[in-house]
Amino acid sequence: MNIEIQGLNERQRKIADLLWNCDSVERLRLTMHMLPPQDRRDAEGITEIMIQEFLWETLEDDHESKELCADLIARVSSN
Repeated sequence: MNIEIQGLNERQRKIADLLWNCDSVERLRLTMHMLPPQDRRDAEGITEIMIQEFLWETLEDDHESKELCADLIARVSSN
């Protein structure tokens, strides 16, 4: 699966590639922890977008689950 995120600048694209190549959650956490604060904030946002895109692709034709997922994402994002 490939995910393409529109609107990222060059630095953010490099961060996205770095995150995408992590082979475990632990590696992802370690990589994010090692980033400078500004890059870490961007990495957190990029990770959320990646998760949302993954869910959308996975739930491609399941509209009811997509609605539930959208509601959950909205609730989590508002906190």
